[in-house]
Amino acid sequence: SDTDVADYLTQRFGADHQAESLKSTALMIHGRTEGNPLFIANVVDYLLKQGMLLGAGPIEIPPTIQRLIEHNLERLTPEEQQILEGASVIGAEFSAATVAAALERRVNDVETCCARLVRHAQFIGATGTAAWPDGTVAASFRFHHALYEEVLYSRVMPGRCVELHGRIAERLESAFGERCSEIAAELAHHFSCANDQRKALNYFVLAGEQAIQRAANREAIAHFRAALQIVEGWPRDAERFRQELRVCMKLRDPLIAVKGYTSSEVEEICGRARKLCQGVEDSPELFGVLASLSSIHFNRQELSIALELAEQMLSLADRYNRRSFRLWAHYVMGFALQDQGNYLLARKHLEQSLALYDPQQAGRYGFVQDPGPTSLLYLAETVHWLGFPDLALRKALDGLELARALSHPFTLAWSLRLYGQYLLERGDVEAATDLLEEAIKLCIKHGFDSLLANAVMNQGRVQTQVGQMEQGIARIREGMAIDRNFSKSNVGLGYLAEALGMTDRVQEGLGLIDEALRLNGEAKSSLPWFIRIKGDLLLKQKVVGDAERCFLESIDIARQQSCRSQELLTTTHLARLLRLQRRADEARVMLSEVYNWFTEGFDTTLLKEAKVLLNELSADALRDLQLVDRRL
Repeated sequence: SDTDVADYLTQRFGADHQAESLKSTALMIHGRTEGNPLFIANVVDYLLKQGMLLGAGPIEIPPTIQRLIEHNLERLTPEEQQILEGASVIGAEFSAATVAAALERRVNDVETCCARLVRHAQFIGATGTAAWPDGTVAASFRFHHALYEEVLYSRVMPGRCVELHGRIAERLESAFGERCSEIAAELAHHFSCANDQRKALNYFVLAGEQAIQRAANREAIAHFRAALQIVEGWPRDAERFRQELRVCMKLRDPLIAVKGYTSSEVEEICGRARKLCQGVEDSPELFGVLASLSSIHFNRQELSIALELAEQMLSLADRYNRRSFRLWAHYVMGFALQDQGNYLLARKHLEQSLALYDPQQAGRYGFVQDPGPTSLLYLAETVHWLGFPDLALRKALDGLELARALSHPFTLAWSLRLYGQYLLERGDVEAATDLLEEAIKLCIKHGFDSLLANAVMNQGRVQTQVGQMEQGIARIREGMAIDRNFSKSNVGLGYLAEALGMTDRVQEGLGLIDEALRLNGEAKSSLPWFIRIKGDLLLKQKVVGDAERCFLESIDIARQQSCRSQELLTTTHLARLLRLQRRADEARVMLSEVYNWFTEGFDTTLLKEAKVLLNELSADALRDLQLVDRRL
């Protein structure tokens, strides 16, 4: 193992101060030698001689190993050497049928030769049988060590190498026919090495698409980047621009999944695609570029720019008369308007987006997340704040159910973390716990770090609400650290300030809230929440007048936004303060006015707490009245 190699290096060379450097070298050596003791010793001697033992980069084959392998090859017959060289062009594992195609020999002859090498334990071992869709069946084999394959491949002359790769690619393409997608990466490699760049391009794109289907986003990125590298070598004409644009748009989604919406790589590829649209006549692809750019600006909280792009998207939807374009344009507008605090208009656009959603097209809407579940969950959040908690719960349940049915990991992870957050707002901590844990596991499994951040922060909030204060605060900080790489969101500051207030670290909490307000920019939806938290923190410092002013400001902004649930939440906090000041009747009138507006959601924590407080305030008012009567 790499640990054994590290121990060997430490025993042979290492002073304590070199231990960490030797560990990284050990990883490189183990990867190169696959743990073969003879190869390890030779590689270490070679690196030492070159003065590269510490901090070694990619390791070339040491001459001693090269000579050793060459010496063993010279003991083989010319036929055996030729067949092994042909096999090395295929890869670490190969079928006799593929070797036969490369060398234009009979499959039986190749099988017989390889079987003889296996019996003598020379270079290769048997791995079973390979069957192709066209009915071809042949024995399969594997090189004992990657260095054997590498040395053999280096013996094949460049022109001969191109020829062999071409024969292999054509034979595999013929054998797999309509099932070529199953070996797209292999075909891309062989066609690329055979200098058939058109076919290589198409198969790299197909391999990337197949990787996305498996949620192997990093693999998809590698395939699409290989495709881009091919296109970049073409003449700068309309065909090149079309193909380059196609690949850029394919690369966008896995980049977003892995790097986040606001990463420099996503911005670079979207900017590149937008320039390419200018060189391609009548390009519907511009719509996808605008959608991507709107996501970047949305996650940077540059909401007015996101809305301008959404307006351009609507214009393109009219121009091309495409239902899916209209769906996405309303989707973007709904998200941006909600973050601006324009809940009523956001609801309208999200409902328009959902009205255009076709469940039969679910999972095929051409973006990193499916718009069906995500619209439903964002609409749920919107109508919750508008004061319809039961309707919100139904929408959220529908969204999560659809996300599970899609079997699309990114959409499911996105939906789980948003639904978990929504349940937390409702006060259903137990259900939120399970969903957030599921979201985190899914994000870790598939490398969705941009989604992981929010789920981790909300998991920290859950912990603080069940009394695990220090663990929860640490978890929120962990989520914030992840989030810095992916967005300009300041919600983590609010989560942390709220949690710190619960542990009486008020001054630190106030500093965080002031920072959140300073950074808030265009995301007005968070303002009532931030200002209410500031009021709570000031109240803990017994700065009562300032706390009351914060609560009143929060309520005023919530009313302007028609954000009834936030208005009720802050009014409840203010009513508690007024009660302490023996202003119970004033508090009761204020709270009852907001509470009585609601027609649903009476089983939620928010409304239940407001109702309990109203009853207490009514009792206080009655006692005060009775006291006045007795005095009279």
